[in-house]
Amino acid sequence: MVADLTAQAPPPAEPTQAPTATLPPPGPTPDPNLPVAVVPTPAPGEPAAIANYNTAIFSGPGENYVFYAAFLAAALPK
Repeated sequence: MVADLTAQAPPPAEPTQAPTATLPPPGPTPDPNLPVAVVPTPAPGEPAAIANYNTAIFSGPGENYVFYAAFLAAALPK
């Protein structure tokens, strides 16, 4: 019976190609007018800084400068 139903089945429809849209890359689009932060690489195995409190690092003396990073103080394991 299955063979009879399979023989009488209509042929499969031709697949149609849906148009594909090009998606933008994930994340924000960089602004070419903003300066790029250059952060030096510390020597291997040595700390570059120790933060005792939560600290924000800017490229100048105020919050209107480029933001480099944030140090978040955490309890050290005993």
